[in-house]
Amino acid sequence: MQVVLVVLAPVIVIAFAMAMEHIETLLKRRTDHVGDPQEFIESHTPSDLLTEPAHARVP
Repeated sequence: MQVVLVVLAPVIVIAFAMAMEHIETLLKRRTDHVGDPQEFIESHTPSDLLTEPAHARVP
């Protein structure tokens, strides 16, 4: 039983790390096109910031 645990534990940890890396890559790809918040604030007037509706991002 201990041998199975010794063999499977590293495999499970490596699989988990690879899955998290894949999820991180997907999240970075989705947020790469988002600009700098300071740029957005400087490019809009105060009335635009208060009146523009928020748009949800749907993939």
